[in-house]
Amino acid sequence: MQSVVSVIDDDRDMRDALLELLRSSGIPATGFPGVESFLVSAEFETTTCVISDIRMEGMSGFDLIETLGVRQKKIPVILISSYDTLAARRTAAQLNAFSLLTKPFDPQDILNQLWLALRANKSSGDS
Repeated sequence: MQSVVSVIDDDRDMRDALLELLRSSGIPATGFPGVESFLVSAEFETTTCVISDIRMEGMSGFDLIETLGVRQKKIPVILISSYDTLAARRTAAQLNAFSLLTKPFDPQDILNQLWLALRANKSSGDS
């Protein structure tokens, strides 16, 4: 199965920039303005990694990870945030987020984390 990355961010400019970065790197990617729209999409079943903002209207990136756990869907989640706090890092670690990157981040950093997440997901088997 081909890797598909879903990008969830309510900031359209950030979402579009991430999608352009991924697609220009040959990575199929789809964007969503919120967690809720991702969870009801057809892409939910084919997504192999998620890049999600933490703070959004409605469900947060943390809520996404909890929901994936409840649904027993093992998808690595790379969290991104403009707010790098100790509390956010602790929560991300407790929820087993794959990583947490602070905006603005180097595009190569997100690509490196993504390749690591996709490799880890592939070796652990898809659910």
